[in-house]
Amino acid sequence: MILLPFIAFIILFLVGDLLSTLSNLGLNPTSVADYYRGNENKLLEPRGIILILEEIHIRSFLFGFSILVSSCLLIQTGVSRRKKNVLIITSFTSGLIDSLGGILI
Repeated sequence: MILLPFIAFIILFLVGDLLSTLSNLGLNPTSVADYYRGNENKLLEPRGIILILEEIHIRSFLFGFSILVSSCLLIQTGVSRRKKNVLIITSFTSGLIDSLGGILI
């Protein structure tokens, strides 16, 4: 009863995040650099550290909460312990890298 609506919200969150990221950043390294560093030719101002930290703050909470709940649900399944560990570690690592991506650039 709870699992399917939660999965629907997670999918909605991920699709919305993907579409938002693609519309802001694009898919090539030049457009990502322009988004964060600015580009005078395109009249883009550089993103300040405060804006990047706000983005990290919001994304880390949303990804962390979503992955935490998903991991708790995964633990309750019949999947082998090794697969659970790999999925949980991979999820948290990719979420952390995604959240910190703005500051790493």
